[in-house]
Amino acid sequence: MALEIVRDLAVIMMIASAITFLFYLLKQPLILGYILSGIIIGPYTPPFSLISEIEFLKIFAEFGVILLLFTLGLDFPLAKLRRISKVSLGVAVLEIFILIFLGYLIASSFSWSFFDSLFLGAALSISSTAIIVKILEDYKIINEESSIIMLGILIMEDLIAVAIIAVLQSLASLGQFNLNDIFFFLINIVLFIGGSLYLGRLTVPRFIDKIASIGRRELNILASLGTCFTLSFIANILGFSVATGAFIAGVLIAGSKSSKKINEATEPLKEMFSALFFISVGALMNIILLLDYLIPSLIITLITVVAKILSVSFGVKIFGYKGKVALRVGLGMAQIGEFSFIIVKLGDDMRVVSPFLYPLVGSVVTLTTLLTPYFIRLGLRKLS
Repeated sequence: MALEIVRDLAVIMMIASAITFLFYLLKQPLILGYILSGIIIGPYTPPFSLISEIEFLKIFAEFGVILLLFTLGLDFPLAKLRRISKVSLGVAVLEIFILIFLGYLIASSFSWSFFDSLFLGAALSISSTAIIVKILEDYKIINEESSIIMLGILIMEDLIAVAIIAVLQSLASLGQFNLNDIFFFLINIVLFIGGSLYLGRLTVPRFIDKIASIGRRELNILASLGTCFTLSFIANILGFSVATGAFIAGVLIAGSKSSKKINEATEPLKEMFSALFFISVGALMNIILLLDYLIPSLIITLITVVAKILSVSFGVKIFGYKGKVALRVGLGMAQIGEFSFIIVKLGDDMRVVSPFLYPLVGSVVTLTTLLTPYFIRLGLRKLS
């Protein structure tokens, strides 16, 4: 098996490097090159799959998400997060409510079942943190005002997504909302985030600074990644995404004097694993099934994109930001991603949704992901 993994990595790296170099020459977003590389090497592209160990690619992709959110947290100390907490929560709630309602309405108009409609609406409501962060970093605008607002909204969405999953699971298994599940989720989220930030602020910066004072780069990496994976693991045990724990770890380390050193030390690892994440997104896309559901996919994609741009822009504007800033945030949030797959897979595992829903949502993820770099670039050019 080890030899197969080495062979697969060789194929992935060579094809991805060639295609992304071509995209660089054509001045196209590199993230699209990663996704196209994944489509080429994936198991669904005829005549045969170029890689055999697809499960290991998923594992590498998970590391990519963790490291992407960890290094993002390094740029967001607590003071910066407090400044955008109100707008982030308000816009996230508004967007999710509107998209769930519209998704349910669209599916009902196709005469799909109650659960197909409900799970579709939930899947359309959450934007992709990993995809947006990568594009913002590629364009070197991660610290601009509109980007900071986007990232705050994405964090709130990720937390709300966990609550949505708990509600859907309860509804699918019992046929009704279980208030106990929701109550325990809220208790867990307050304890985890509040406890992590309070206790971590007292201990993590001192620990990291002490390690960094030794002056050994490898110790910086071990200490920072140890903190990152520990909080990711705890988050996962409590039912949250590993990305949430990784982000909190980054925020805590950002309060240390050595955060810049940690960022520089972990940057190469983040770049490699985040590239593997986007390659895996492409590899798991079933292009043949996408063609079977092309018309519904295009309709749902169009409505999703327009609804997200309008709802997010309107929400940001309500909180007193300029129209240009609000529209740039809206353009950047106009896609769905990893949580959409998780939500629909839950319905599929519980056998309450139709078999076509997973590939259909996958096609919407594909189309919106392909559009996102161009929307963000449009915001940069026209609204700067």
